[in-house]
Amino acid sequence: MGAVGLIAAAVWILVYRDPDAAGLSPEHQVYLAEGRTDKGPATAVQKMTLAEWGGLFAHRTTLSMILGFFGSGYLTWVFITWLPGYLEIERNMTTITTGVAAGIPYACGFVGSLVAGWFSDHLIRRGMSPIQSRKLPIVLGMVGMSLFTVPAALVQSNVVALACISMVVFLGFGASGCSWALATAAAPPNRVASLGAVQNFGGYLGGALAPILTGSLAQATHSFVPALLIGAVIAFISAMIYLFGVRDPIS
Repeated sequence: MGAVGLIAAAVWILVYRDPDAAGLSPEHQVYLAEGRTDKGPATAVQKMTLAEWGGLFAHRTTLSMILGFFGSGYLTWVFITWLPGYLEIERNMTTITTGVAAGIPYACGFVGSLVAGWFSDHLIRRGMSPIQSRKLPIVLGMVGMSLFTVPAALVQSNVVALACISMVVFLGFGASGCSWALATAAAPPNRVASLGAVQNFGGYLGGALAPILTGSLAQATHSFVPALLIGAVIAFISAMIYLFGVRDPIS
């Protein structure tokens, strides 16, 4: 998987071109601007003041994105940190089999991030608002994460369990990518980076808590099932927070 990442990086370096320096035709410039909330020409972004930064936390959208990303990060990091141990301890896989099997979900996650981005852009082309087109894949992805985690924890078949885990990571990476895109739709240009950062703070809290709580529960119960089911509940609650809490862009 590391080699695949290096190959992907090399391809990106060779293929990518700066849009401003590529001499694009007017048609291509219009295509790149599709879905932007500001249709006018690019202008210098004003520096954000401390009062504007603090004002982010007065908006329900900001708090909802922090709490929502907590759940996304929590369940994603349950599998990132504990997947090899889960497959060996709970599923009784050999070390060699675990090494191969543990790579499959993350390959699916890479595909999931691309599919979610395409789906989000497709919603914009169909006339959905930028903030809704970013939010809907997040909500669907996190609900799917929750649903697929339940059979991953309970089924007897290792193949079915691995397939469900792969779907969880597929949906989780897609939801995570759209969460970052949501910041660009939910905040004015001079506050996009700050909104993305505070949202990511919630994700880091979930990501830090997940391996600790999962390990503690597995040790106390001698099973990963309670930890996975708790992760599913957290992901579902966070999806509902995104759904009902993120409604209007921050002004």
